[in-house]
Amino acid sequence: MKTIKIYINSLGAVHDSVLELKPLMIFSGESGLGKSYVAILIHYFYKVLVDNRLQAFFSARGWDYDTLVLKNPEEASFSFTTPMLLEWINEEAKIYMREALGNPDMEVDVKFDIPISRNSYTFSYRTVQIDFDGKEETSRIFELGNSSMRIDGDAKSLGSLPWSLLMQAALRKDLLDGLPLDQTFAMVPGRGALLTLPVTMQERIRNNDDVYSEFLTDWSVVQSMRPQKNTDRHLLERLSYINGGSIDIDDNDRVVYRMLDGQSLPITAAASSIKELAPLYMLLDKYPSNHLSILFEEPEAHLHPQMQVNIADFVVSAVSHGMHLQITTHSDYFLRRLNDRIFLQKIQRLDASSYAKTLSNYGYTDLTLDSSLIGAYLLRRDEDGTVKVISQSLEKGIPYESFYDVIRKDARHSLDIQQTYYNLTETYAE
Repeated sequence: MKTIKIYINSLGAVHDSVLELKPLMIFSGESGLGKSYVAILIHYFYKVLVDNRLQAFFSARGWDYDTLVLKNPEEASFSFTTPMLLEWINEEAKIYMREALGNPDMEVDVKFDIPISRNSYTFSYRTVQIDFDGKEETSRIFELGNSSMRIDGDAKSLGSLPWSLLMQAALRKDLLDGLPLDQTFAMVPGRGALLTLPVTMQERIRNNDDVYSEFLTDWSVVQSMRPQKNTDRHLLERLSYINGGSIDIDDNDRVVYRMLDGQSLPITAAASSIKELAPLYMLLDKYPSNHLSILFEEPEAHLHPQMQVNIADFVVSAVSHGMHLQITTHSDYFLRRLNDRIFLQKIQRLDASSYAKTLSNYGYTDLTLDSSLIGAYLLRRDEDGTVKVISQSLEKGIPYESFYDVIRKDARHSLDIQQTYYNLTETYAE
């Protein structure tokens, strides 16, 4: 993918920071610093590439099809420059972030530096008559350069959808090297609890415009879809292994957890760890992994350390198959496992026999992670109270220094407390 940079002048408490977009983005640091803010900002960029937000760009300028066809029923065209589009993307980011976080007064000053190769775009449509079984029917051809789409019949109320679809396809081709990514989802914190809310409460949340509303709306769509026969069953098998079962829809359209022994129970009665991963399972049951970008907040939530290790392996496998992920985490188990997979690849590149021996010695599967696919960032508060997003060197794996500090300090205190007790027992024993 092309080098895309994000400049954050201000985003809540986060100031004066620069990020470079990678397929796997990982944000660590203490709670309350804005990891979710930064991850959601990246999620917004993927929504521009695959969601319906670009329709607003065209409609605001009077370029929706319904308006154009009233003036020119047969054919018409319009053009705009790339700087116009980039300006809109940056302004729209402010709107989205304030909506997603439910804070209309939030200070947002960000800029996406996107290396689009074209200087301008020209869209057009034309009406054609096509012979269908000896009968002429009207079709509309919508074009952007060499790309086109056809809608048969006397199309009405299309709005800006044709332009948005063509624009998104052009941007993905230009920026993502042809990756067929066409869906993005937000796996928000506390998603497991949201799944068990009464329907009336879920509807009330959906009426908002924040990221929780987005999650529940997308969740409803995913539930209604039929499972697809795709090539990523191994990823579903990984999740089934972690959860000890699968997620399904029963004959009454209820989400259920099916255990490996064949028993099933409503998702509302399942363990918290299973609820947290249920949306991810259903996504992969409906979409190939290389079609997905997922904002995955705290993948370790409610998981035993061994399951945190296993979900790290899932992430490695998903990224190697083309999935894009934005992850916030507080888990040293999770990061440590990712580092193991990074160093395994380094060993494999240096010496195949040592790689095979290492896998055998530690019981690891043949799974590695390319560090060039990772953007690792630590959020840290400065003395003036503002937060910086600091890029982490991956030469020695993903750093998790904020965890080291706590572990070292806590271990030292624990030893001191125990030693005080042992000293006292010896004193009073005398």
